[in-house]
Amino acid sequence: MTEQIPEAVKKARITELIAVTQEVSQTSRQRFVGRTVEVLVEGPSRQPGTSRGRTRHNMTVNFTGLADPGAIVDVVVSGATSTTLKGRLR
Repeated sequence: MTEQIPEAVKKARITELIAVTQEVSQTSRQRFVGRTVEVLVEGPSRQPGTSRGRTRHNMTVNFTGLADPGAIVDVVVSGATSTTLKGRLR
C-alpha cells in the first residue's frame, strides 16, 4: 500500500473508539444501580473490608463486607463504572 493513514489520525481514532466503548459499557452497567444482584464471591478485593465477585452476567462487583470465596451472596448495587459494579452486602 502506498497510501498510509497518518499516525496522528490513527491515534485520534483509537482514542475516540475507547471513549465510546467506555461510555456504552458504563451506560449498560448503570441499569444495575439500585438493584440487588446475586454475586459469586471470588475473594477479597484490593481495599480492606471489601470483597470481589461476579454476577450471572459475568460483571465484576466490588462490595463492602466480607464473604467466603465460592459463596453466593446478594449485593445491593450502588454505583457503576465502565468495568465494574460497586455495592454492599444485603
